[in-house]
Amino acid sequence: MSRIKVTLREKKISNGRISLYLDYYPAILNSEGKRTRREFLGMYTYQKPKNAEERKQNKDIMVVANQIRDKRNIELINREYGFKDNLVYNTKLTDIYRQVVDQVQDKNSHSNYAAWEASYKVFQTYFKEKNSKELDKHDVELYRSYLLSYKSVKTKEVISESTASTYFKHFIQVIKYAYKEKLIKENLVEDVKHISYESKPRDYLTRKQIESLINTKIKVELVKDICFFMILTGKRFVEVTNLRWSDVGLSDTGHYYLKIKETKNQKYYNHPISDEAYDYIKKQPKKKNKIFDISYRKAYPAMKQWLKDANLSSDLAFHNFRHTYATLQIESGTDLYTVSKLLGHKSIKTTEIYTKVTDKKKSETVNKIKIKRDES
Repeated sequence: MSRIKVTLREKKISNGRISLYLDYYPAILNSEGKRTRREFLGMYTYQKPKNAEERKQNKDIMVVANQIRDKRNIELINREYGFKDNLVYNTKLTDIYRQVVDQVQDKNSHSNYAAWEASYKVFQTYFKEKNSKELDKHDVELYRSYLLSYKSVKTKEVISESTASTYFKHFIQVIKYAYKEKLIKENLVEDVKHISYESKPRDYLTRKQIESLINTKIKVELVKDICFFMILTGKRFVEVTNLRWSDVGLSDTGHYYLKIKETKNQKYYNHPISDEAYDYIKKQPKKKNKIFDISYRKAYPAMKQWLKDANLSSDLAFHNFRHTYATLQIESGTDLYTVSKLLGHKSIKTTEIYTKVTDKKKSETVNKIKIKRDES
């Protein structure tokens, strides 16, 4: 019987990326009992890396891909001769995490991928050059504690418990993946305690507060435009600042919309916007490809000072303008399903938290009516 040869190959795909896959010759039986020659790894490199960071990422990804190829070779040899497959590789933890993030990019929404990217950066700051064979259960508990006290690089404030919970869930998913791929010897997160948090009604701006902001001057006018555009569309700060002129369209019925690209299938869908929202687009100078071209680092302090000048809570942040859109929509009678779709939520349960805000407001409103009873 001829031995199966496993070769790492590349396939050029969209967005200047290269997809890595294993080529088996002759063909092997997959988990479904079908013969196949290809196993796509869900790993990608840049065709033309633009900087040192992208070149390093290419190098790191190729190291992991070659390790997987070698692992498959060993598995096939062991299977052929009846040996037990007990090989565990030693891989940099950040490389494993990066591989999972890249898989998420092709399977989930842009917002979910952005959350994974953010959690990956925090993971990098903690584990740095640590390898998979060095990881133990004590590291898992220490990382859990680290997340609960981690301060955001952007805001210099401790991240919320909900954000810490999300990052830790990502970490758990990565560890499970590493165990499945035999990159660690045991499932270190089998009995781990998750980071729990109480869902709180999300802060939003009242109509009176919005009016106050309209009449308050700001040093960077573009930031004011972005905030009101978020209130009118429900888009996130990163989504707004990444908008390009080519992303704006006009329907046959004369209504404007944003062309949003789905990360999962790379297809576009139209997100309708109001004429008032389009006015904020129209007033921007067409000097650059991006419509609202500003960095978070520059926009954040300008927004905070603006809120302070308007005598509003210093706890408010960019995401509260998105929350305002959702809450005002529900208050106006828009059904939860429609609001969920407009916000791009994967599950309607995520949208339901906004109903707590409106329910609270309803309770406060009905209690304003009081009738004095004659106790005599």
